[in-house]
Amino acid sequence: MRVALLVTRSHHLLESAVAVIKRLQLDVVTIDTASSEFHEGDDRILSCDVVFNFLSPRILRSIYSARPTVNFHPGPPEWPGRGGASLAIFSGDSSYGATAHMVEKRVDAGPIVRVARFVISPGEGCASVFNRAEHACLELMGDCSEHLVREGRLPAPTGDGWRRRPVTRKEFERWLIADANNPEELHSKVRAGWHPRFRGPYVFIHGYRFSLDTTPTGPVVSSEQSD
Repeated sequence: MRVALLVTRSHHLLESAVAVIKRLQLDVVTIDTASSEFHEGDDRILSCDVVFNFLSPRILRSIYSARPTVNFHPGPPEWPGRGGASLAIFSGDSSYGATAHMVEKRVDAGPIVRVARFVISPGEGCASVFNRAEHACLELMGDCSEHLVREGRLPAPTGDGWRRRPVTRKEFERWLIADANNPEELHSKVRAGWHPRFRGPYVFIHGYRFSLDTTPTGPVVSSEQSD
């Protein structure tokens, strides 16, 4: 069996993902979806039996029609689309997780083949929950790979269903805006929304948009004038 692993070269779990597949003696072709040369009709993809889209932000439009494709989503079925970890924390969810699902035309809507869950600790923030979800995706990919080796095919759908339509990037960006005059909401969105790899949350004050900077040590306020 040969696996096309779609991932961004800069992702911190890239080496771990490759190792998970290789330890099962599967052939793996790593393809960087952030490359300007990436396209879904790449001969390297078509030479493979299955495709794993591992934590790549690239939305796949047609590849699933050529090869069975599994997407590893860093969120449970309750939170398809963008910002799931933040929205789960803000909503007071007690658990989070990751979902392995077949890729179809609609984003985060294909049949679910595996789900992993873990408990959100009291006071735990977005950075920690999202990191754990990414590692849960790694575990799910290992599980799907083992099944592929053992059965000669990908896992069958579990019967789990997505609980809502996917949250879009624009919707999540709007959610990241907090009311500067509501300290409780602001505190909650900082805890739920701040991550060192991404920008936000934001507040608007006198025509300026203030955001929490993406520093590894914690939130730092920066500002820019709004349009």
